[in-house]
Amino acid sequence: MYVSLFQHFFVRYKSNLTSKKRSKNRLLQHIRVLEQYIAKLAIKLEKHTKQNFLKNNDLDKKFLEKEYDFLYNSICSPENQRLPLSIERPILPSTLSKKLEGLSQETGLDITWTQKLNMINSCGGFKGLTTSEINQVIASIKTKERGNLVDHIFTMMKEANIQPNGLTYDFMINGCIEAGDIERAMDLFSKMKQHKIEPSVFSYAHLMKGYARIKCLDSVLLLFKDMKKYSIEPNLTIYTILISAFIQKGLFSNAWMIFDLLKYRSKDIYPDVKTYSLMIYSCALTGEAERANNLFEEMLSLPDGPLVPTVETYNALIHAFATRKDYFYETWKIAKIMTDNNILMDMRTLNALLRSCGKVGDIKKARILAKYIFQKCERLDDVNVHTFQGLFRAYSNYIPNKKAQISKNYNCVKSEDDADIFISELDMNISNNIKNSFFQDIKNSVFLKNDLNTSKDILNESKALITYIRKNKYSFLDEQLINAYLAIPINHGSYFIFKYIYENMYYSITIENQHEKSDYLYLNKFKRGPYTYQLGLQAAYKFNDLKFARHVWAERENWRHTIENQKKDSEETNGNFAQAYLNHLDFNTYKLMINILAKNNLLKEAQLLLISCKNLFPWKMSDLKLLWNKIGQMKNEPFKSLILEITKSKKD
Repeated sequence: MYVSLFQHFFVRYKSNLTSKKRSKNRLLQHIRVLEQYIAKLAIKLEKHTKQNFLKNNDLDKKFLEKEYDFLYNSICSPENQRLPLSIERPILPSTLSKKLEGLSQETGLDITWTQKLNMINSCGGFKGLTTSEINQVIASIKTKERGNLVDHIFTMMKEANIQPNGLTYDFMINGCIEAGDIERAMDLFSKMKQHKIEPSVFSYAHLMKGYARIKCLDSVLLLFKDMKKYSIEPNLTIYTILISAFIQKGLFSNAWMIFDLLKYRSKDIYPDVKTYSLMIYSCALTGEAERANNLFEEMLSLPDGPLVPTVETYNALIHAFATRKDYFYETWKIAKIMTDNNILMDMRTLNALLRSCGKVGDIKKARILAKYIFQKCERLDDVNVHTFQGLFRAYSNYIPNKKAQISKNYNCVKSEDDADIFISELDMNISNNIKNSFFQDIKNSVFLKNDLNTSKDILNESKALITYIRKNKYSFLDEQLINAYLAIPINHGSYFIFKYIYENMYYSITIENQHEKSDYLYLNKFKRGPYTYQLGLQAAYKFNDLKFARHVWAERENWRHTIENQKKDSEETNGNFAQAYLNHLDFNTYKLMINILAKNNLLKEAQLLLISCKNLFPWKMSDLKLLWNKIGQMKNEPFKSLILEITKSKKD
């Protein structure tokens, strides 16, 4: 299926090039390159399964998955100009406008569309209107609300003997997609075909967008292939959705192939600012800051004129820079460009900047950003969970009395100045603006000191923050946020606080299996997950607690066994714990446990554990440095040979 789909894609591409009568030599060169691309794409699609679609190499990406989804949805939000309607604000038919205006004055209320439709029904319904006028009515309804009124509207049309046309179905399908009802949208799509109404490019775009959102790549590709039956030429929206579907599944190389192909097509489907923003966003997922920067510069210097970056473009670029410590000051450079161009920063911008602070442990800037965000919110639940995650990571990575070591990039001196100026302006804004009650409350409860200079200061303020969050029942408090907090006492040397959090804020999967659910267990504690266990072993190694390490290891093995058993029956488990992510954590766990055993001179046990997993992971000598040094002291040559064999290293 995938092979024929992309052969069809290539045929379209090739015929389009020929019709343009470009240089034969250049055409043949492009075709050879593109044939190779399509062949590689087909092979990759056949090899990939649902378990390795979400392959990630960076541990942080699992914890920021929701943040990336948030950014993705903002980039891929619907645009008015893409709707098959020429007027931006649809005007109701005059008869209905007068009728509704009179009824609204009688009720004296700002009524909903359900109420409006009931009122219209009580006054003769849609009788006397044309299909075009009904479409104007539908277009006047907010898209998401429209999806919940499908049956109501079609019933009224049937009673008035008015037949829906393709535009009617397109509007209603889009409404269902925005309401999150993909099954209802597909049902409308099927009925549309049954009634011999040919789908439009918008019909496919809405449906493909819906499936891309739920990461159902197979359905997106099937719809793309189905367009061929109706000789529908894909537009830029279709290709952008196709790219986004690959990105959502972690198939980045395939997304880049489509993007590169579009550059050789006609100007009608040349990548626009949304497509460029999407590809910059993909660089954030893969940690390719240089590539993101190159894309940004490319879109500003296109031969036919520069594309104007949107707030989504800047947010994607800041996110890409925020994944790298050596691009820390570049994030602030982009923020400065936004303010200089009067582009209003939203919460995604601020959280991306906060994330970059967390990456390098710049606690001063992180606290100012957090306060600025809190000041913009009216209550605790208005604060995005990524704000707290970024702040906790800044606490964790901060090194007292030591300036963060940041690898400096090009134009770094100016970028560093931009960062200082920008953060000073934010700080002044916090000081000068009127404080709301929520901000005043969290400021007085958490930010008790102007500056944090010691590990004790960090531990006290982070404890005050988590206490405030729990006390006020923050609705987004979950295992990931508690994990971000759990890392703080490890890095700041408090084993007592770590053990208290680990034992009192979590429960194990063993307890869940042995006891029935209780409100206390599930409302006041959080289930330990794979990263929680990794943090447990990190603490055991740092504070040299072999007994605790064995306890964590045993519980983790039990958890892993349970997850494996659930895989066959639970798609949710597979979604929450993607195989590549689990393998990454498994590798880290084995490395930690082997090093803990080596640290305690239990070399035979470390050897047996290493042998048990020697073929499971790509071992390097740096992973086993401590063990290597220990067996070197013991002059254990057979063990040394084993490590050289496993790591494929040469004997020095």
